[in-house]
Amino acid sequence: MKCPCCKQDVSKDDRVRVDLYLNQIVFDGKMVQLTPKQADIAFMLTEKHPKPLSMSDLVSGLYGVGRIHYSPRSKDPDEEAVARAHVSYLKKQLKTLNLRVLGVYNRGYKLDIPAAEIDDRS
Repeated sequence: MKCPCCKQDVSKDDRVRVDLYLNQIVFDGKMVQLTPKQADIAFMLTEKHPKPLSMSDLVSGLYGVGRIHYSPRSKDPDEEAVARAHVSYLKKQLKTLNLRVLGVYNRGYKLDIPAAEIDDRS
């Protein structure tokens, strides 16, 4: 889904917004600054919500077809292990917003968005 004014991709849930330009996630008016990779993962998770994001989709979304090269002297790291590390750091960042990234056995990861609180005062 594209933003009508800036044509940037936006997530489907109204309460969760991921800004890929500023590397931020906003939930219920609270904002957390993310790294570029964390913002990419958060965006992919919100796009798939409520379904899980598979590890293969996560890795291809982060790194595309090619391999990661940190320096010419180092070996290529295991992309899945690096993706898991990015998810682990993202989980810590999202705790401040009361959002969780859940591991779904044999499926990947999914974003757990708490239900909206309903104000019954009328």
